[in-house]
Amino acid sequence: MTNPAALETKTVVIEWVEESVHQVTVRVPVDFDADECDLGDGLAELDDDGFRGLERNQIVVRDVAPDPAAEFFDPPRFDGLSR
Repeated sequence: MTNPAALETKTVVIEWVEESVHQVTVRVPVDFDADECDLGDGLAELDDDGFRGLERNQIVVRDVAPDPAAEFFDPPRFDGLSR
């Protein structure tokens, strides 16, 4: 387990875009026309949000001024080794 107090650290800002996938099966009025509806707000009101998965992409990392109050972050490494 990593001990953040034992490591030298720097502060970075990480920005990313999350894209989630949802799917629901619903009943609609016979005269339903998706082009005439506010689907975004309407879908937010459903009891079942239909969540199927999430992808994080467009990840950008940039150095910023030191911030001792920033949360410590040591993500898994591709080589499988940890500190």
